[in-house]
Amino acid sequence: MKELSVPGPRASKQLAIDAPRAFISGRNVRVLWALPKDHPDLDEIVEFQIKLRAGNGEKEWILSDVVDGHVRAVTVKALLPQNRYQFRVLAKMKDQSVIFSPPTDWLQIGRSEGKNDQDERPNITLFTAISDTALQLHWNYTVPVYIDSPESFLISFTKASNKKYTHTRRVNDSSAMIILSDLEPSSEYRAIVEVELADKISLRSEPAVARTMGFHLIY
Repeated sequence: MKELSVPGPRASKQLAIDAPRAFISGRNVRVLWALPKDHPDLDEIVEFQIKLRAGNGEKEWILSDVVDGHVRAVTVKALLPQNRYQFRVLAKMKDQSVIFSPPTDWLQIGRSEGKNDQDERPNITLFTAISDTALQLHWNYTVPVYIDSPESFLISFTKASNKKYTHTRRVNDSSAMIILSDLEPSSEYRAIVEVELADKISLRSEPAVARTMGFHLIY
């Protein structure tokens, strides 16, 4: 009589890291990565190592940052202008094994001659109340010569007492003003303007703060 084999437990799919996303802001690069949700090996991650290499790809990868296993983003700071960089993420597991992500695309760190990082960001020129529930925000932005024109502007805002931005509005690249409405009277709000570009560059303004007007009672 032929012996029947009993299938064992099905092995889970091996944990993998997708190619990270990378966004340039002046001489800094924000590297973000993602992993499958609810994968059984997520709790086995000890740390992430962020590595970079410069030039034409012939140079070795060097360690840039080390973060805890729950982190999913790192800002690599003070990179050299006019250099090309590539980034990847390594997950170090409890059993000492290592999982490698694919590398990012090559990114060019550039800067217009005579300009500093602050010159390359959007600049908020006016943030003021126009009623008890609305604020008006104006900005300007000069495109650095080494990058493409902006695709859109992203305005993030929140009550000034909040640490994180809770609301966002997106406008097209021809806009330089927005009215933020449905706000609370006599309340202080903080806002930033971020320019989004086709080649993954993201440049953010310094924050600005304004206060809505109070109630006007009519007797």
